[in-house]
Amino acid sequence: MIRNFLNVIVLIMIISFPAFAQVGGITGKVVYVKDNQVRAHQLGDSVYVELGRGDFARWSPDGERVAVKDGSKIYVVDADGMNRIELADNAEEDKNCPLEFHPNGNEVLYIMDDMVMAVDIHLQEQRALVDFVDCTGEIGMSAEQNRLVCRDGHILRAIDLDTRTHIEYHDDNCSAGISPDGQFITFNDNSKPHHLNVFINKLNRTNTSFKLHRTISHSVMPGERMGDNHHWSNHPDWITCEGDKKRKGVPFMINVTTQEGFVMVDVEDTVYPDLWVEYKQ
Repeated sequence: MIRNFLNVIVLIMIISFPAFAQVGGITGKVVYVKDNQVRAHQLGDSVYVELGRGDFARWSPDGERVAVKDGSKIYVVDADGMNRIELADNAEEDKNCPLEFHPNGNEVLYIMDDMVMAVDIHLQEQRALVDFVDCTGEIGMSAEQNRLVCRDGHILRAIDLDTRTHIEYHDDNCSAGISPDGQFITFNDNSKPHHLNVFINKLNRTNTSFKLHRTISHSVMPGERMGDNHHWSNHPDWITCEGDKKRKGVPFMINVTTQEGFVMVDVEDTVYPDLWVEYKQ
């Protein structure tokens, strides 16, 4: 009798507190901006945490913090919405996500006077990381911290920080991105109609040349045809994208290996989503 009673209690607990559902076979978190407010969700969960005002947001490498840009100010905030701290107030007013969390977890990257700046989240000390070529937005950085991409208007640059050299890998496009291992870079197509595909190029080890590696149609995203504002997650297989036309601003994630697309959370009118994936590297 007692054993049966306990079995019933366990069954009720399982029904009341279901295991968190995965999206695309992974667990993780998504952050984005809607109506100038930063929101963070668990993948697939409609419940979100408000992280305050902002134009853009990016995950820290450990998924515990979020970097936020609000006008000319740069903030860092805990993923639960607590401890929002102002880091800098001299960021440029750019519309192309001039923000990234440094892979070292201790700095946030942003744009000032066409330079990529790094500000320490503990000391609020600033340093120029890239001052030898212009960058205006869409910063991405490899986990090894020696390769970076950025957008300068519609020119996309791949930068080698060791040699302080760069290449322009497209001169009329957007959605600059780089994989965590620094081997692949992304860009959106700008044909007419535009934003139908995302292209992935492979860099060579000296970062001086590249070749086309893969083309992925945005039709892999459920109910979608166009996409925009791609960003590589902390996982080498996953990039994020927002629906461009049919699904108005819905945040998607695309597996670049299987070429499958998934809705991260079913919310419209979002911009520049970022994905943090829970996995062992």
